[in-house]
Amino acid sequence: MLNLEKLLSQNELRIFKAVYEAGPVSRVKVARGLHLTRAAVSINIKRLKELNLIMEVGKGHSGDRRGRREVLLGVNAEAGIMIAIHLARGQATYGILNFGGKVLTKRSITLQPDSTPDLVMPVVVAGLQDLIEELNIDHSTLLGIGVAVPGIINYNEGHVIECTIPGWEKYPLKRFLESHFDTRVLLENDVKTLTLGEFQFGTNRHISNLVCLLMADGIGVGITIEGRLMRGVTASAGEIGFQEFILDLPTKKSILINDKPQCLGDIVSFTNIKASIKRGLKEDWQTSLTATATVKDFIEAVEQNDPLALHIFKTLNRILGAVCRNLIYTFNPQALVLSGPMFYHTPILADEVRNQLKKALLHSPVQAVELKTSMLGDNGVIIGCGALLLEHLFKASELKSMHSLTEVRHELVD
Repeated sequence: MLNLEKLLSQNELRIFKAVYEAGPVSRVKVARGLHLTRAAVSINIKRLKELNLIMEVGKGHSGDRRGRREVLLGVNAEAGIMIAIHLARGQATYGILNFGGKVLTKRSITLQPDSTPDLVMPVVVAGLQDLIEELNIDHSTLLGIGVAVPGIINYNEGHVIECTIPGWEKYPLKRFLESHFDTRVLLENDVKTLTLGEFQFGTNRHISNLVCLLMADGIGVGITIEGRLMRGVTASAGEIGFQEFILDLPTKKSILINDKPQCLGDIVSFTNIKASIKRGLKEDWQTSLTATATVKDFIEAVEQNDPLALHIFKTLNRILGAVCRNLIYTFNPQALVLSGPMFYHTPILADEVRNQLKKALLHSPVQAVELKTSMLGDNGVIIGCGALLLEHLFKASELKSMHSLTEVRHELVD
């Protein structure tokens, strides 16, 4: 596999990271940003170019008194590939990305409620092997495999401790994939993975303080603070979908809430929206929706001012508005990214969330935040799997730096 941690020195890794995150960028700016001499940067960049990891991509503004334009450097997106696997309720998606986070190819398979890991994973592995063969990929260019799962991860053991897909707890995902591919395998929660994708490739690329809200068949949040993903003591940071939900009585009697004690994730899920439509039909609401309506049908009905759809939608807006206000109060982010099919397919929901934010009691944090819909779309988690591998790689440069400092301290003591 492509083991860049061992292949590159500390400064080479640091420069590679700097070019990746800031590129296209000049040698001068890299030197200033990393507090290295121009000579040191030039030597390291020469080797990175020889390894085909970075390349000259154009010219910028004049960089010295003679008026010569600076040569800009960027990462060679074709230097390596990354494998991504996204396991979700009802579907498994797998694909291959290049170093630039571009999805080269992907496939999806439908999962039945009784689909066990022993049945699913051999199909995923066979599918990935087919894709590698189809693209004629050299295994030596493979950086690793990123796996996104809806649950809480045991990073050391490489399995899910608690999972919203029944039957996947404790299954040795990492060990199984390592037995078929001679490469690194990293597991992460799906929303955290999406957040890494947003940070590395998304709407607010490299925003240091970012909150990403994913609403699909449930709801979850990923957080970066000072550029670092917040995982928590038990890897459960951001699991807001399991919070108990309390609203005032008029809302509790709404069709969406159904007057039953529920978790937040259950209420805003696609499953509950569909159930709410059926409850509305039983109460003889005026509507064009049917008992078999899909989420797409629901969105179209909202856009056509359907009475039942609007009733459900207004309650949904109130909930999301309250959630987003509380996230902003708690984490005070620079950006809040809204992600999920309902945000991708219509601007109405994001617009209504903006309107709900106007009701905030604290004005300064709400006014400072940039609210956007994810531009990664349905590929967000898959792209995040690549970002997960890059996060691991870039941490290696910090670890090498720490080891170097430790060695210096030992020398001083001796």
